[in-house]
Amino acid sequence: MTVPLGLLLLVSDIAWEAPPSCPSAAAVQQRLAKYVGDRTLPSDVSATATVRASETQWSLKLVLHAQEETRVRRMVSDDCETLADATALVVATFVDPLQVETTVGVVPSNEVGPAEDAVPSPTPAADSETARTREPVIAEQGSDARESSPAPETYYGLRAGALAGRATQAELDLGPELAFSWQRGVARLEVGVFALVPRLRPVPDRDAVTLRQWALGGRARVGLVMPLHRRLELPLSLGVELAPVVARGVGVAEPTTVSSPWVAASVSAHLVWRPAPPWGVWLGGEGLVGLARPQFTVDGAGPLATGAGGLRAMVGIERRWN
Repeated sequence: MTVPLGLLLLVSDIAWEAPPSCPSAAAVQQRLAKYVGDRTLPSDVSATATVRASETQWSLKLVLHAQEETRVRRMVSDDCETLADATALVVATFVDPLQVETTVGVVPSNEVGPAEDAVPSPTPAADSETARTREPVIAEQGSDARESSPAPETYYGLRAGALAGRATQAELDLGPELAFSWQRGVARLEVGVFALVPRLRPVPDRDAVTLRQWALGGRARVGLVMPLHRRLELPLSLGVELAPVVARGVGVAEPTTVSSPWVAASVSAHLVWRPAPPWGVWLGGEGLVGLARPQFTVDGAGPLATGAGGLRAMVGIERRWN
């Protein structure tokens, strides 16, 4: 379908959505102007281009609509600049192929040059072979074609961070964490380990006697990742946390080291900023409810129980692959 040049109006631009490292919408519009001159798209023509980055390449989905016709084209490239150039060329060709041929210096097939420059017509077999070699590698779909949905992208991630709050230990939970994640579409599964650095807790009615306790445990979470913006995500999850809490009396005649299990349910929400597709900066928090609380006796005093749950904040950096 070709839109006559007489219908062209200065009213519309290409809707261009791409990561910051790609050319801007204005740059794509300049490329389009190179092919169509001062004129832009007609009022009843729309073009929406969406670029996504993966670990190895860039992908483009281009939706073209005019009157009763809609076409969808998909392209992949190792370079986002190439996709920007291709977008402008495809949109210009969609609007007016003849104008594009003239701009790039291609002679239409119905124009014949001097006799001495004429090239013999190929045989039917050769012409068929030539046609096959000239078939575009860009997939095109009409409005009456059923567009197949692409498979959800799968990511694997590794995050290192630190947590702080009050939930398990008597006064302060503080320590590092390491988490491995799997994400398919918006569904996300995470498993990880964490450590709580030793803390000293005074023992009531015992002068100069304290309880030193620390923990090293694991956790599992399942949830959803809600996209907020092309750089921002909101992971929401439910999980469980398991850890042996280790304790030792300090200032007693015969100190011993004992451990007891800590089990807690958790709900968490985080904000993730992705300055580049493989990297993510995490900031958020979680609420915990203790389901099994360790208890300790020190020098006959006690039992001293760990925290019943509470809140923790977390900050971390993630690297992911797909």
